[in-house]
Amino acid sequence: MRYSILASGSTGNAFLIEAKKTRFLIDVGISARRVESALEAFGISLEALSGIWISHEHDDHVRGLYALLKKAPLPLYMNAATYAALKPKLPPVDVPVHIFPTGTRHRFYDLEVSTFAVSHDAVDPMMFRFTEVGGPSLVYLTDLGFVSERVKAAIEGAEAYVFEANHDVAMLRVGRYPWPLKRRILSDVGHLSNDDAAYALADVVHKTTRRIHLAHLSQENNVPEIARLSVVDILVRESVLSDADARVDVARPDAPSPLLSL
Repeated sequence: MRYSILASGSTGNAFLIEAKKTRFLIDVGISARRVESALEAFGISLEALSGIWISHEHDDHVRGLYALLKKAPLPLYMNAATYAALKPKLPPVDVPVHIFPTGTRHRFYDLEVSTFAVSHDAVDPMMFRFTEVGGPSLVYLTDLGFVSERVKAAIEGAEAYVFEANHDVAMLRVGRYPWPLKRRILSDVGHLSNDDAAYALADVVHKTTRRIHLAHLSQENNVPEIARLSVVDILVRESVLSDADARVDVARPDAPSPLLSL
C-alpha cells in the first residue's frame, strides 16, 4: 500500500491511496491543476485512477471536483445524501456514480474500503479505513467534532493514521473568529482540537502503528509544531508510544507529502 496526503487543511483536502491494482483519490478540495501536478510528480496520470471517494459535500473537500471530472470523467463513490447535495455541482458529463451507504465495506481487487459515520455538520459525512488484503491498514479521519466509541472501534489498530488536529483551543478562544463560528468549531459537529485528537489516538493506536499524520490544521487557530508537540506529549504521557516523537508529523495544506509505503 502506498499513499500521499496531497493537501490537508482548512483551505483544501485531497488524498491518494493505492494498492497493487487499485488507486483512489479521496476528496478533491484543491484545484484540479494541483491534483494533476502532484500525481504527475509520482508518475501517475488522472486516467490511471480507479475513481474518487467523496467524504462529504463541504467546499474544502470538493472544490476542484468539477474541473477534475471535466478532464477525466472518473467513477465517483459516495453515499446517497452526499450525492444529492453535490449533484447540482457536477459537470454535464457522463460520470459513473456508485452509491455506497455509510457503514459498509467494499473490496476492489486488493484493497478493502470500509466507511463509517462521523459527527460533523454535513448531510451524511463518512470517513475511511483502507486495508490492503492480507496487509496493513490506514485510517483517514478528518472533519468530526468528537471521536465516539463506535468510531474508535472502527479505527483501532491501524498501521497509519491521517487524523484531524484542527485547532488549539486557547488560540481559537482568543482568536478573531466570530463567536458563532468558534462555537461551531468547538461543538460535537465541528472539528477536533489537538488534545482531543491526542486522547482519541491514545485509545486506538497499537505498537504496530508506524505513522501518525496530523491533518486538517486550521491556519488561523493552530501551529504545526504546537499540534505535533501536543499530541506527542499526550501519547508519551499515556504510555502509548515510547517513540511517538519519531512517528508523528503534520500534513501540509500547500504541498503534497512524499508517496509513502506501508
